[in-house]
Amino acid sequence: MSAPEKIYCDNGNLMRALVPRADVGTLRETFFVNQLRAAGHTVSSPTQGDFLVDGEWLFEVGGKGKTFDQIKDLPKSYVACAKLKLMEKLLRTVITDFKKVNKMKGVDFTKRLNALVQRYNDRSDNAIFAEEVLNEVAKQMAELLKEVNKEKKSFKDLGITYEEKAFYDILKEIANKFGFEYPEEKLIPLSAAVKKMVDDKSRYTDWANRSDIKAELQMDLILILADHGYPPVPQDDVFKEIFEQAENFKKYEVDDTNETFVEEHRIISMYPEQDYKPMMAADNTSSYDNKKE
Repeated sequence: MSAPEKIYCDNGNLMRALVPRADVGTLRETFFVNQLRAAGHTVSSPTQGDFLVDGEWLFEVGGKGKTFDQIKDLPKSYVACAKLKLMEKLLRTVITDFKKVNKMKGVDFTKRLNALVQRYNDRSDNAIFAEEVLNEVAKQMAELLKEVNKEKKSFKDLGITYEEKAFYDILKEIANKFGFEYPEEKLIPLSAAVKKMVDDKSRYTDWANRSDIKAELQMDLILILADHGYPPVPQDDVFKEIFEQAENFKKYEVDDTNETFVEEHRIISMYPEQDYKPMMAADNTSSYDNKKE
């Protein structure tokens, strides 16, 4: 008979009394097991994940670096952790992945997430108000995650491809920026035409560094916009966004059939989060506090 990998005391206080420098991860797991057993649940050790509850529900107990990687594709699986911390980390991962295909929307989502983090940083030191801010920020992060996941699937409703949707968003945003309306039924085929033109011009490995190809791309773009009745706008604005999006595609070559969607309800808050310290942003447009975890 081999020795067990871990032994859990009845509760965290007992463990701290017996082992003054107990591993913090084991303490978290001890607390988790203690609370569920006290509520009448059975807890066992599964082949994947940390705990199997009532023979059905799979849990990972999270610390600072916890992600969904180990259990994301398993049914009835959840992460118990400091919810706000994992929500931010998950959002940054999902948004960064989305930005590889749709740069404009990805940048917008990043700014909104950074604004939520900044709002948390600016919270009052009053414990009651801090808790209110924490709950509101957590709620808005959950809504933002749902919105990102919905946006990642939105191309299907339009009947276009994942990449064509990026050009659709660019052309729609430019129309809004310059205050004109362009019919939806014309915007969809225009987006497809722009994507086809970009594919043709970017088939060479050094296309982005060749002035002749960039000049052809700009001229072809002007002709396509005119053929589809897209109102005249400053050419530099359109070309800059289209060119940057084309570079994005070739840099990452994302497979739109292998997208991962993680739902917010699979994250379960297990500890108080007043001392939550936000991660550094991928696009650092916010300042972060230095509270101890």
